[in-house]
Amino acid sequence: MDTSPAAHRRLLAALSLVLLTASELIAKADEVLSGVIRVPVGAVVVDARITWIGGTEVVHSDAHGRFEIVVPALPGDLRIEHPLFETQDLRVENLDPLEIVLIPRPILAEELSVRRSRGGDPGSPASISSTLVDPEESTTPPRALSDLLSGSAGVSENGQGGLFQVLSIRGVSRQRVQTRVSQMRIVSDRRAGTAASFIDPLLVASVDLMRGPSSTLYGAGALGGVIEIEARRFGALNVDSGYLSAGNESFTRIGWGNENTSLALAYRRAQDDRAPDGTRRFSRFEQSSAVLEHRWSLSDLEMNLLAIASLGTDIGKVSADFPERETLYPQEEHLLVKLAVTSKNAPWRAFAYAHPNRLVTEVDRKGRSFSRVTNRAFDLGGGWQRRLEASERMSFRLGFEYFGRRRVDVDEMSIDSSDPTPTERVQRPLDGAREDEWGGVVAMNWRAAEHLTLEAGLRLIRLSQDNGGGGRVAQSDVGGFLGLVFPLSAGWQATAAAGNGLRFASLGERFFTGTTGRGIVTGSVGLAPERSRTFEIGMRRLGRRFVISSWLFSMTIDDYIERVRVPVLPGEIDQFTFRNLTAGTIRGIEVEAYLQMNDRWSAAWSGHRIDGRDDGGRQPLVDVPVDRLRLRLRRQSPRWNLSIEAAYRGAKKDPADGEFVIADATIYSASLAVFLHEQWTLGLSFDNLTDASYFPSADDKAVRSSGRSIGLSIGFQGRKGSP
Repeated sequence: MDTSPAAHRRLLAALSLVLLTASELIAKADEVLSGVIRVPVGAVVVDARITWIGGTEVVHSDAHGRFEIVVPALPGDLRIEHPLFETQDLRVENLDPLEIVLIPRPILAEELSVRRSRGGDPGSPASISSTLVDPEESTTPPRALSDLLSGSAGVSENGQGGLFQVLSIRGVSRQRVQTRVSQMRIVSDRRAGTAASFIDPLLVASVDLMRGPSSTLYGAGALGGVIEIEARRFGALNVDSGYLSAGNESFTRIGWGNENTSLALAYRRAQDDRAPDGTRRFSRFEQSSAVLEHRWSLSDLEMNLLAIASLGTDIGKVSADFPERETLYPQEEHLLVKLAVTSKNAPWRAFAYAHPNRLVTEVDRKGRSFSRVTNRAFDLGGGWQRRLEASERMSFRLGFEYFGRRRVDVDEMSIDSSDPTPTERVQRPLDGAREDEWGGVVAMNWRAAEHLTLEAGLRLIRLSQDNGGGGRVAQSDVGGFLGLVFPLSAGWQATAAAGNGLRFASLGERFFTGTTGRGIVTGSVGLAPERSRTFEIGMRRLGRRFVISSWLFSMTIDDYIERVRVPVLPGEIDQFTFRNLTAGTIRGIEVEAYLQMNDRWSAAWSGHRIDGRDDGGRQPLVDVPVDRLRLRLRRQSPRWNLSIEAAYRGAKKDPADGEFVIADATIYSASLAVFLHEQWTLGLSFDNLTDASYFPSADDKAVRSSGRSIGLSIGFQGRKGSP
């Protein structure tokens, strides 16, 4: 496939043609009024009932508090209702987007049960500890999804950085964090773990970070938690373009849509950047991505079709081995297609998806050896879920979910340049490998007393794996959780949860033997599943102008699967394999808070302190993050918005195997958005203002992060319902 810049331009031209053609299908039908519903502290209100007085249509606010409703005539009156808030009637004179603030009823302080209905899973447990990240609230323009999430409580960068930056949640990383895109599970054959970096952050509506015992309800591999990414929908013409001085990065996004169809594409390109000490970071990449969503009704069914396509080329791997060892990803391809069906009359929904993907890795040891590894896979999945109301106080959720992998192939070509007569060596470490995971789920929500809610969930899992018919493995297990939610007086709410989870070894950990970006890796077929036991207690206080949440947790993992180094002679390439450690325990505290000081100023802060040790308490566990604390101040006005952020990163003084000692650091960032016109916005951003020199993680191959960066952007947002 041609992956030159000219090919990217042709791809963008083709996508633009598709966009203009699709716009013919997005003709204006009725006047559409849109808005978002919030509480005084800024959090959104989900499932508020919105009606046009005198009209017939009824809509509800979605997982992000947003709504769209057809308006028969203007002016008119809008009514917003919710059982926890005062009913509000609002006079509407035009179609400008609304921001509506609801006033809590007095009962809210005594009986608040925080249950956020999420885009990916409306039935997620109320006892789950989670953070909802909105890309539009980022202080500086994010280069990748990891930039959005790394400041959240319990979350840190892991590994070596770059576009493929992976994350640690509560001290566990790699395959122990489950990543989902609009319910579609994403896996990677990279030993470092899954990075959903193929989705441009400009095409993301929200990211839900779900942590704690109840995250095990989402299946194998969710020991640390779940990252749920929701693709963004566009209701009008949106155009954004910008530049970041770090790596001379440029980006462009265009989106268009109405109440039924949304289509958007993004293009982003960057060169290598440099750390504050002048170290060259091999961070270049070029990426084109697109998202298409269409909704329609069929009898009593609501249909939703979602397609996401991405092509990345010339992706550099940021590593301390560069330039002596250069790892380049010449090509990364993804295509995700999902069809979801929801019944209007019965409380059930179903979905099915397919995800063909391909990744090419080249490792050049500069005169000693060269290898090219091509990973291909066809992933697929689906599920069904139904809600049953047993009584006014008790409800159940039943469902099943399937995830499978087909035609998982790895082709490796290598050349030993030190050989007097170099010859190509070709092998296929994975040849037609496949995986099937079936899960049956039952969950209960019971309001046992006036001030006590009990939740429980159970998931039965059956897994089978084989490598082209050889070395077949079949395993079954059960995961579950128990949670309590009990509102206290004066707006306080307490939660407690306990659960057990599991993770089966991946196809790569079992069967792959070959070259990776880190060295030679040898799989281990006989790996036992990892099993976790997690306990958590949480407190939340909702005031008229502030929210504060905190969680204490303890997680014990048995049969911890870890990559270990194999001794080699000096000068030889690094070699690794996998084995089960006996056990390890991770404990920590997380805090998040928000304060609305007045109509203009607000503050938010988050932080965590986490420690992880083996079963003897002597050796630290790998991937446990350093202490983190982040403070953000924001000023909002009709003409401009200002955001200032300070992030403190603690030192790593007791590194685990494969890590090294790093110093603490404080990083400052700022941004200014100026509203030039009601539809035009000019943005100016400063990242790492003091040019602080620090490592994003303690990985012994990590390179210092980028230095000071300045960004400039301009955006246009059309009116809802405009042709």
